[in-house]
Amino acid sequence: MNFHKPIHQLVHTLSYGDAISSEVLALKRCFNELGIESKIFCINAHPRYKSLAHDYRNFIAKNGQDFKGTILLHYSLGSPLNDLYLSLRNSERALIYHNLTPPHWFYGVNPRIVADIERGQLELPKLCKDSNLLIADSKFNAGELTSLGFSATVLELMIDPARWDIPTNDGIANLVKSEPGVHVLH
Repeated sequence: MNFHKPIHQLVHTLSYGDAISSEVLALKRCFNELGIESKIFCINAHPRYKSLAHDYRNFIAKNGQDFKGTILLHYSLGSPLNDLYLSLRNSERALIYHNLTPPHWFYGVNPRIVADIERGQLELPKLCKDSNLLIADSKFNAGELTSLGFSATVLELMIDPARWDIPTNDGIANLVKSEPGVHVLH
């Protein structure tokens, strides 16, 4: 991989506080600190991250079909991002596999998520085959790719110390201080 060219990331949803989004942000920060241009393209972005996110539909307009940098696809379900990723034939492509949650967890709860996961199961082998590099965020997830006939490098989820620079939610902090014992937030 040529790390003197831009490294852009594709992620379905840039959420506030979830593991995949935290990794996306940590990678962007690392790339930027190394002087590498890095942008995040997504379908959905939490309001807190709107300024960091770019609509994936604008990728070609901003970078061109013949984008010569590296694309990182954070993979966790079937998504229109997968078609964009596959269309960028002149780019170096790396898939970061974050696991596909078994669709049965969502039966009777969210049919759209079931459809996205099932689509993801069908698309995964082609995406792996067409990637220059496969990365898994755990040994377990690397094992899933191995069972499909692919080998992945394990890059465990990053812990980004800058994440703790975010101001505390005073309401939650006061609740935790006032109540001794274990606290479970749901």
